Amino acid sequence: RTLIVPANYLNCNTLAISPDGKILAYLAFPDTVILYDMASGGILRKISLEHSPYKGEDVRFAFSPDGKTLLTTVSYSNIPDEADNKLWSTTTGQEIPFPEGTNTRQDLFAFSADWNYIARPTVDSITLLDFTSREILMTLRGHTQPAYIAAFSPDASHLASASYDGSIIIWNLARGTIENK
Repeated sequence: RTLIVPANYLNCNTLAISPDGKILAYLAFPDTVILYDMASGGILRKISLEHSPYKGEDVRFAFSPDGKTLLTTVSYSNIPDEADNKLWSTTTGQEIPFPEGTNTRQDLFAFSADWNYIARPTVDSITLLDFTSREILMTLRGHTQPAYIAAFSPDASHLASASYDGSIIIWNLARGTIENK
């Protein structure tokens, strides 16, 4: 299938397809995410990211496993360690409140495969949050320098985190303990 994109939406640099294959998310330069219906080729809705197109931003996005939520991340070249992360309902196009303190680059936090949990590395720990309630479930400490990335096992029973101290820690999330360092 070929989607015909209006000329004023050219210059795409980010694409994502929902896991069920029903929605294509397309970044229309400079600041609008267009959600297309893959079956009809029609526009479902437009989401404005409301950022300036002239600061060298990097825009990335990803769908939740059920396709009902879209994560957008806008990072700025002039603020290297910060980004604007937002969650959007693909049904309504409305913003969904994100847990407090998640103003970091997309690769600095991780979602479990089912999107039930978020792991967010911070300066001195990794915070595990419940995605639905936004409650902090546990705080993991073990690195001697800030962690910069985390990843869940497919069943969310373990979390791997890497730190500037050169270590990678495998966490047992059922116990909240270090399994391997």
